[in-house]
Amino acid sequence: MADIRCAKCLEPWDAYGVRHGEMTERESELFLRGEGCPCCNFGRDCPNCMGTGKEPEEYPSCEHCYGKGYMNVRRLLNAAPGTSDEQLYLNRWIVGYEPNMVEIAGPQFLPGHEASYYRCCLERLGEGAGRVEQRWAYCDRGCHDLLDPCTRCGGTGRLDPDEDDQLAAARDELDASDEDPALILQRRGLL
Repeated sequence: MADIRCAKCLEPWDAYGVRHGEMTERESELFLRGEGCPCCNFGRDCPNCMGTGKEPEEYPSCEHCYGKGYMNVRRLLNAAPGTSDEQLYLNRWIVGYEPNMVEIAGPQFLPGHEASYYRCCLERLGEGAGRVEQRWAYCDRGCHDLLDPCTRCGGTGRLDPDEDDQLAAARDELDASDEDPALILQRRGLL
């Protein structure tokens, strides 16, 4: 199947994957209504800077954030008693993967990204059993303060969608779907 672009940030998503596991059911519903995608935090954040307002470095020097000024931190919320996971990772914020994992003490979370999401069996995190909480946080090495303002959003961190993007995304879905075109346009608020 073809790709369907996000109506807010134009990120391409596999049409089959949108409906079959690439997004949660709620995310898929929002995406197909033209309200954005996970890349732009459903129309709220600039996808270039993830809403930080800072331009990522072209040649990253930080091994934690890779020059973006923010990083994905996670912690294990539950683990089987007596396992190495429980001893090493339980309730500790971690960035990176084995063998280069680093514990972060008291991460400063990105505004608008406070909502946690969970998943089980995080890859390469010890024995991989248990629920894991993940959030976006500013780099603890101060990289965010050293970066220039984002060129796409002008340093605001907010996405400024173009009206034509809604039509382009709807056209993508019409091409990729067997659904009634009128229903697609109606769902997206274009009819």
